[in-house]
Amino acid sequence: MSGVQSTGAPAGVRPPSAPGPPADDRYDFSVVLGGPLYQLARRAHLSGDALELARRRIVFFALFSWLPLLILAVAGGRAWGTAVLVPFFSDIVGFTSLTENADPEALVKQLNEYLSRMTAAVFEHGGTLDKFIGDAVMAVWGNVRSLGPAEDARMAARAALTMRRELRALNERWFAQGILPFAMGIGINQGDVLGGNIGSQEKADPTVIGDTVNLASRLEGLTRTYGVDIILGPTATEMVRDEFHVRSVARVKVKGKSEPVEIATLIAARSAGIDPEFLHHLETYEEAFQKFRQREFRQTKILLSRFLEFYPNDFLAKMYLERVLEYEQTPPDEEWNAVEVFKKK
Repeated sequence: MSGVQSTGAPAGVRPPSAPGPPADDRYDFSVVLGGPLYQLARRAHLSGDALELARRRIVFFALFSWLPLLILAVAGGRAWGTAVLVPFFSDIVGFTSLTENADPEALVKQLNEYLSRMTAAVFEHGGTLDKFIGDAVMAVWGNVRSLGPAEDARMAARAALTMRRELRALNERWFAQGILPFAMGIGINQGDVLGGNIGSQEKADPTVIGDTVNLASRLEGLTRTYGVDIILGPTATEMVRDEFHVRSVARVKVKGKSEPVEIATLIAARSAGIDPEFLHHLETYEEAFQKFRQREFRQTKILLSRFLEFYPNDFLAKMYLERVLEYEQTPPDEEWNAVEVFKKK
């Protein structure tokens, strides 16, 4: 006899009298992952359903934010290699100017509410939060889990449209409360990036770098130039075109790039029920865009004027009409290829 008394309980089932882990926070998954955030929720006197909701949100945040990056960081300061990913940047337009006259405490509260909504959109559509850069959000698709290049790009596009919708809702409420609204720019690119644990010996963070990432950041900045809130790089545009309506914006060469790239803006999902009349007139704009490239300025002017009859405040159409009128007076030289060169970031 071994001296061990049988309890009669089925295999794998602990009898009621058997000792188990103490019922304290050390064994709560949300505390392991969320730690200080969960304790803060408890100290805020949350209880019952409210505390359980906070716990679930903390677990969700940890699983989809820093935990995947922590797993990747086991490379210990080494590069993980290259992969085709989707870097994504969003930023508040004119935030520096807002800080000059705003009440600091109120502005921080507004910013945190905005960033919470934007981060939730990233997580909702399978992205990874790479970092906050002041009021900007950097996210990545395909680094932790990839569903293939096309689906990664589509998930990023869905997140961008969710951000647009969430910001519209926030602005409506802020306006009703007498709070100045935010405007946002988003840049989405796709291509080869280098992933690694980047930083100093004292502190390093898992992130992605490279030309594709740099261009995504530049595209976000170009939203101000072209009067749109979302700009897609060329590969991302082609990857999402079957699910989303897109609109041609320009052919640009940004600082640090030797070759120009085609950029477009995201209108809406094809399933969103966009006004057929608008889509019809959008074909007129796209035809004008191509005529402009072909130096057929007179025909471009006719098509853009037709489009502006229905959408007189359209920024892109007005911008190209102004350029056409200039080129009719002073034609560009023979080397002109409709590329816009940007020498500043």
